[in-house]
Amino acid sequence: MCHGMVAPKSNTGSSLALSSHGLFLLLVIFGTFILEAQATDCPQPPQPENGGYKCHPSPCNNPLTSGSVIEYLCVEGYMLKGDYKYLTCKNGEWNPAMEVSCRLSPEKDSPPTIGVPTLSIVASTASSVALILLLVVLFVLLQPKLKSFHHSR
Repeated sequence: MCHGMVAPKSNTGSSLALSSHGLFLLLVIFGTFILEAQATDCPQPPQPENGGYKCHPSPCNNPLTSGSVIEYLCVEGYMLKGDYKYLTCKNGEWNPAMEVSCRLSPEKDSPPTIGVPTLSIVASTASSVALILLLVVLFVLLQPKLKSFHHSR
């Protein structure tokens, strides 16, 4: 004991502690590099003609880092080609890797048409209603004549 402190008897214990601290420091540095590699920025996502994108959460961070999510939107009268409209930045790339485009909506491209089955249903219903109305009118008009014919016998 020297001035209230315990002096080490051998050098082996301190070198073991030094090497374990060095190993810990090496692991921390290596882990930091791995995390930085995972947080790679993505390039600006492609912007489709007649459309754009918005970030979730909004507003977009600059740069777009790993984990950023964007949603593609199209201007009025256009719709996205395909079903999927979200991309996620992962390891410096947008996933899923796909071509994003906005195409003209079918309802804006051509006027709406009534399908053949619908037209046949409407025609048969109209014919049935017309036939029933004709029978009612004939019954109302012929009823007095039938009564007079029945009373005259």
